[in-house]
Amino acid sequence: MISTDKTSANELPLELVEAILGHLKDDKTSLFLCAVVNRQFLRASRLHLFRSVTLKLQRGAGVIRQFTTWLDAVPYVACFIR
Repeated sequence: MISTDKTSANELPLELVEAILGHLKDDKTSLFLCAVVNRQFLRASRLHLFRSVTLKLQRGAGVIRQFTTWLDAVPYVACFIR
């Protein structure tokens, strides 16, 4: 079978992936599992997993430093945080 569009035969249309993961937006466990399916699901999962980040400051200022250090190590995640 020859694909005539830009998606490969083993990829779903992006709109379908986003719709599927949109239904799972409040289920962190399922989103983490979807993130390991393939790169297409990974990016779409990150949109929901990192949309909101909560830092618990009762542990001290070190948590902010750890978070910023982590963001420096994985800068591609920062664009998903709102």
